[in-house]
Amino acid sequence: MIVEMADLVASLTVVLKDEAELLRRRAGNNELRELVQLKLRLVGMLELAIAQHARDGGEWLTFEDDEMRRDFLELVEALNEAANANAAMLERQLEITTEMIAALAMEARRVVGRRASTYRVQGDMTPADIAPPISFNDRF
Repeated sequence: MIVEMADLVASLTVVLKDEAELLRRRAGNNELRELVQLKLRLVGMLELAIAQHARDGGEWLTFEDDEMRRDFLELVEALNEAANANAAMLERQLEITTEMIAALAMEARRVVGRRASTYRVQGDMTPADIAPPISFNDRF
């Protein structure tokens, strides 16, 4: 069972590294979609293996020898590093996307020149800087 989990952890590590590289290269959605589907299948298989191991009463750090334990822990450490690198890359992609959307909205406000005012409870008017809707390929 431990050998099967080690294989799954190693495969998942490779997929995460490949995904991070594709994100770095700004690959297309189709390439990323395939890797994400593979990643989800591997995670599901790993969760199943962990659940079966727990159900069979197996203890987590029970290995045949110290070398097997060391190898497994190295695999888990590599998976953790790959997952952290992948998470950082995804976080940066989200930040860039958020910045781009904000810049587009600001430019749309500037170009349209649409300003509105809202009547407040205090009886005065406050400007409301409302962004016009932005569409890509005729979709909002």
